[in-house]
Amino acid sequence: MPDNGSERLIKRAQALHAGCMSLLVEQVRLAPADVHQLRLSVKGLVALWQVLKPFLAEGQADAASLDIGHAAKLLSGARDQYVQIKTLDKQIRRAGEEELSALQLARELLIAQHSDLPEDALMTADIASRFAQDRERWQRLELGCSRRELIRDGYGRLYRKARKRFLKAARSGNAVDWHSLRRWTKYLAALALPVAADDSNAESAAKRYADLAGKLGDLHDLHVLAASLKSLPDHDESSIHQAIAVLEQRADLLQSTCHRKSKRLFRVRPKSKEAESIL
Repeated sequence: MPDNGSERLIKRAQALHAGCMSLLVEQVRLAPADVHQLRLSVKGLVALWQVLKPFLAEGQADAASLDIGHAAKLLSGARDQYVQIKTLDKQIRRAGEEELSALQLARELLIAQHSDLPEDALMTADIASRFAQDRERWQRLELGCSRRELIRDGYGRLYRKARKRFLKAARSGNAVDWHSLRRWTKYLAALALPVAADDSNAESAAKRYADLAGKLGDLHDLHVLAASLKSLPDHDESSIHQAIAVLEQRADLLQSTCHRKSKRLFRVRPKSKEAESIL
């Protein structure tokens, strides 16, 4: 395989699968940390399929992405509840005296609302099967492309996708558009970029993308938490209304930060020499 490009991506995918093997036993209880590991692995595998999309038969990468991606969706229930409480705890630690009681009450109501949900998740046959099928795909994959091709065509495509979504999010300001940007930025960051290039420019770019992806993740968590509080039966009470207002205000501030960082990262048009240096 020329320049060891596609080979190292395949090895990375196999390593992600190897790290999950001990959890892929039907009816095994999964702690929040286990669910987090599995979901991160899924996102890494999806990122790798998306990097390889320009080199695969039409529909192959998207089909593989959707199939393994559904495993993360099957694990989302318990994980979402855990993240919402952790996000609210973080906001409580930052709260001033006037905000504290409202956020604490919101936490109590949120926990009560989900009291019937188990803290741990269960490994199901469907989830384990999707991991097994994806592992077989990687084992059967025959592909030869250079590192240069991967960066130019694979990561170049990810950059174009991310830049397009930033421009859309900047225009609309909608939470769903910022969340879409987060997904493609994560593909550019630690999930994929370092696999294809080891030079200092790539490492620096990966860190910048990872920083932005982390902040976009925090923004998404705030949006989801505010929406969850709005769905509570008592969301019109003054204290809950105040908690929602606090979360939305902090989301607005964080969104401004994400906009500034995104504008700097995605300032150049694809296919330019400057874009190549950023990738």
